[in-house]
Amino acid sequence: MLRSQLTWVLSGLATAAMAQCISTFPAAESFTTGTVGTPGTLVTGWSNLTGDNLDWNVDNNGTNGGVMTVLTGPIGDHTGNNTGGNYMYVEAGVTGATPAKSAILQSNCYNISSLTTPYLTFWYHMRGSQMGSLALDLNVNGSVVSN
Repeated sequence: MLRSQLTWVLSGLATAAMAQCISTFPAAESFTTGTVGTPGTLVTGWSNLTGDNLDWNVDNNGTNGGVMTVLTGPIGDHTGNNTGGNYMYVEAGVTGATPAKSAILQSNCYNISSLTTPYLTFWYHMRGSQMGSLALDLNVNGSVVSN
């Protein structure tokens, strides 16, 4: 089963690291500064972590596993509601891509200590013969909080 994790590093980091965390809200990431490719160049502060089996990739203009008949991804980017915007994806439509593999994407650090009711919203599209699950984990004070 594919366990794709979008890891958000949130509050409670050391004082020195806090200066580098995003602390102005609302904060949004449209991935427009990423360069399309496999994996492509990720937006500053975002990274594919090592120790997993797959990478998150940057794409636009519709993801289809490199083969039009696969049709595993969205037809375009939700942010701009067109095919010109970038988005992140993990390929799940080709043999060998999954199951039992993971792709971990780590975000920027977000200092949410000033928020009384923090929340996260994101858009996702999950389709493909090898599709698994999506998990969102938080790193709070160095401890991972799963799902």
